[in-house]
Amino acid sequence: LDSAPVLIFALSDSDWRVATAARDSLRFMSRKPEGFGFDIESGKSPEKPVWRKAQRDWTNWLLSVRPDAELIE
Repeated sequence: LDSAPVLIFALSDSDWRVATAARDSLRFMSRKPEGFGFDIESGKSPEKPVWRKAQRDWTNWLLSVRPDAELIE
């Protein structure tokens, strides 16, 4: 869970491969295979409203399991 804040931040990366890896890592560590509805098309970066919502949802999840987590702005 120590790496979750960095992975949440990486959801906004302009390289779709980085965003995909971050999404998949969060899904694995949270044991939520469906995640929070953050679908990424191959070769296309996610749009800002999509990754912003995913970041909020994942942040809420992280704070629910680790209330003292330090987040990256």
